[in-house]
Amino acid sequence: MILFLMIPAIICYLIITLYAFAFLICAVICKRERKHHRIIVNVQKPLGGGTASKSDNVKNKGFIGRIYSKLYPYFYGLIRYMSIVVGRIPSHHIRKVILQKIFCMDIDPNAIIYGGFEIRSPWNITIGRSVIGVGALLDGRKGIVIEDDVCFAQAVSIYTEQHDVNDPLFRTNNKGGVVVVKKHAWVSSKTTVLPKCVVEEGSVIASGATLTKSTIPYGVYAGLPAKLVSKREESMEYTLGGKNYWHFY
Repeated sequence: MILFLMIPAIICYLIITLYAFAFLICAVICKRERKHHRIIVNVQKPLGGGTASKSDNVKNKGFIGRIYSKLYPYFYGLIRYMSIVVGRIPSHHIRKVILQKIFCMDIDPNAIIYGGFEIRSPWNITIGRSVIGVGALLDGRKGIVIEDDVCFAQAVSIYTEQHDVNDPLFRTNNKGGVVVVKKHAWVSSKTTVLPKCVVEEGSVIASGATLTKSTIPYGVYAGLPAKLVSKREESMEYTLGGKNYWHFY
């Protein structure tokens, strides 16, 4: 009987230990990437691209560097997987602490990030006092900046890197770029924002749209690809974020 009760306890212990070790690896890799390869975005001129905090050659220097480069695809895959795991934790506070402390994201204390997300290169992502809806995909490889009072509805996807359709090996060829979402923008449900787009202040991207070009301030965009369909009032004064969120969600 005692042995029968011990088996589940041992299994739980092993699972907890495995995930703790995985989080430790994520913390080490994310801090290293933030130190050496973080994309620094000039919000005033985002289409000029971001700059790495240090040379990418740091990854390949010396014996340790070469080993790290060989193992990096595994580390990166682990970080993506663990970000999905974190997105399933039924606690708003725990998710945000893990994203800040382990995944090295810059997140405003009053930001609200709902669950179900997937995050790539979290060390390149900055989120102000805003609301990120359920099921967001944030691809931070080339840098994402989300300013204050931005609303993301459900299942918004932000991409900063894409494959080159003309490349024989289907590589990205470094053709992506920074995405910036400015104050009071509203990105509605199941919207896709592609690389090098700036969602200007007060802009609205309608549900299901795909944004391929930057917007104008307070413009309302809809369609595939998204096109300007109307203008929004420019007297927006609301604030988002804070403690007004759905618990466990």
